[in-house]
Amino acid sequence: MIKRLTALTISLIMILAVIQFKAVSVFALTDVFTSGGLEVISASGDEFSYDSSTGLVTISEGGAYEILYSTDKDTIKVMARGDVTLILHDASITSSTAAPIEIAGEGDVEIKLRGSNYLTSSSDNEDYGDVNYAGIQKTSTENTLTITSITNVDTGDILTVQGGYKSAGIGGA
Repeated sequence: MIKRLTALTISLIMILAVIQFKAVSVFALTDVFTSGGLEVISASGDEFSYDSSTGLVTISEGGAYEILYSTDKDTIKVMARGDVTLILHDASITSSTAAPIEIAGEGDVEIKLRGSNYLTSSSDNEDYGDVNYAGIQKTSTENTLTITSITNVDTGDILTVQGGYKSAGIGGA
């Protein structure tokens, strides 16, 4: 809670100071979305939507988006034509109905890690047949996926990814 308040305070100060967004900074907020335990903060892109019937957050415009907290009902799909930076900040996403993160657009995607992050596809039995999902599922051949630490590897920024039944942790096209 203190981290969140500190981050919001810093965000407001930076917005008031009209400081431009930098790739490693997520404090120049343009939009905030919260559903259950999932929070999406848009720092430079402003086009994402949420379908409450499916729990799907769709990012349809290039930019930077920070994903916070935990959810076992919502998933993220990147459909942008422009490049997207997803900042996973102590995020935990578990889904039995889809990949926690699907990358399907034309723009390159960089996932930056801050803290401990967990992506789990819990479709963990053979009854799912063809609908087993990777933890990060890349379904487009039109883009690249890069995963990096925001600070450095020695600080503990980690990503643990688990695929569903007979599925890769990170897989797809």
